[in-house]
Amino acid sequence: MILDGHTRYEICMKHGLSCRTETRTFDSELDKKIFVVSVNLKRRHLTDMQKVMLAKPLEDLVAEKARRKQEAPIPEKG
Repeated sequence: MILDGHTRYEICMKHGLSCRTETRTFDSELDKKIFVVSVNLKRRHLTDMQKVMLAKPLEDLVAEKARRKQEAPIPEKG
């Protein structure tokens, strides 16, 4: 599954060009969403307002990840 750069990938495939890809693994769907929003925040063509608009969803995703981590059972030491 391509999480970022799918348009670039499709254009390269259409024209028979090679396209560098990177395989990543994520612990959860939530981590995938955090990755996608984080990558998009780094794009140079975004205005400051667009970056602010993306920062709020990222803040919410990170807060949800923290909440889940707090609610997770603590593994017993054996």
